[in-house]
Amino acid sequence: MLLSMTGYGEAHYRSDTLTLGIELRALNNRYLKISLRATEPYNLLEPEFEKVVRQVVRRGT
Repeated sequence: MLLSMTGYGEAHYRSDTLTLGIELRALNNRYLKISLRATEPYNLLEPEFEKVVRQVVRRGT
């Protein structure tokens, strides 16, 4: 499990049926921002995806 992170990451994926972009931003223990952009109907999965990421990534030490 990742316990502390200061940084920024971005990734993109594209197929015939899906375009997906994810962005993670963190600054020590101040905040963790997760942004997901996907084509419909996959954009409806953003809350579930964010929940999974927050289970693995923790802010601060």
